[in-house]
Amino acid sequence: MENEFRKIKRGNPEGQYKKFFITLHTILGNILDTDDEHYRKISGSSKKFIDSISNTAGGIDFLTFLGFKRRVIEYKEYYILETLSTTAKFRLRDIQTELSDLIANLRVKEKAAATINSIKKAAEYREKEIDRIMKGFEEDRQEKDERNKRNHAKIKHEQEKKESEMSAKMAENRARLAQVNASDFVKKDSENSD
Repeated sequence: MENEFRKIKRGNPEGQYKKFFITLHTILGNILDTDDEHYRKISGSSKKFIDSISNTAGGIDFLTFLGFKRRVIEYKEYYILETLSTTAKFRLRDIQTELSDLIANLRVKEKAAATINSIKKAAEYREKEIDRIMKGFEEDRQEKDERNKRNHAKIKHEQEKKESEMSAKMAENRARLAQVNASDFVKKDSENSD
């Protein structure tokens, strides 16, 4: 039976074979859980049948493998499970159990994929947040560097201005001192000449 399931999985996209397995599980459940012959007759023209069984590569062959026969009744196509012996019931029950396990595994796989996807999205979000924060730090650092450069330039300018002022004052003081010394020299010289 596992080979039959693999054929369906290989020949169809994931969404299609999931629909097929779920629909087939429901069909078998209806047949096995009631003795109503109505459930052993499937309309080949119903939207659900076409969407889930006919549109699945190997879907009709699988129904035939299970014992369904194609019949045309009053110009309508049906798939009918004509006889349901005790042995056939056991076989169908085993197949339904395998389908239950397969569907459960598919759901676990879906949940795992969804979990992985949400973990990836969370990681991407965190990475973007880290990038945003790092960019903010970098912008703050650049702004601080610019501020420091401006402050340094301002301090340097003020120091140069003070040094220039001090040099000018020193030159002025030297000039005064030179005048005072010259006038003292002239005074002493005139006193010496008298």
